[in-house]
Amino acid sequence: AVVSTQSTGKFPNPFVGETYEIVWSFKGTGDSIAKPMIGNGDVYKDGERIVDGTQEHDHETTSGEIETTLNIAAISSDAAGEYQCTVKWGTIFIKSSAATLTVRTISEPPKITNVAKGGEAKFTCKTTGDAKSTITFHNAAGDAEVGTVAQSDATNSGVVTTTGILTISNAQDANSLDYYSKATCGD
Repeated sequence: AVVSTQSTGKFPNPFVGETYEIVWSFKGTGDSIAKPMIGNGDVYKDGERIVDGTQEHDHETTSGEIETTLNIAAISSDAAGEYQCTVKWGTIFIKSSAATLTVRTISEPPKITNVAKGGEAKFTCKTTGDAKSTITFHNAAGDAEVGTVAQSDATNSGVVTTTGILTISNAQDANSLDYYSKATCGD
């Protein structure tokens, strides 16, 4: 699924009638400093665009308030981090508080599994994010939750990986279904 997000900042305009510049910056997870977003709000890492941003600005210099919006499309885990907006009038500036974008993903979806009648089928789903997930498996035909999921969690450098395994023992024709997994993040 393609997910997008939006952040809007409103600032007082102490210099009504003066020209101003709006600069959004991005500090990715693990980065030591924030980098200005280039173009219309993009961020590149190792030559690859990791944030597909577009900016909308209220360039009305006669208003006592300035509004700007950053839209981010097609979010991936590389887009996780802090976003901050700065409005500049020459050497004078106002900075917003940082807005943190947390990305939670199904990092390993279940795979197609074939077993002989009477055999054992195992479906595995893994999620990554800032908190543990609850993973469930469902019958695609009716959305009904199926089976009991054995779940485990591991944390490495602040990233929580949750693994959920659905085991179907003594598989029968009635188990020949399309399944999908669902992850609910947080406690």
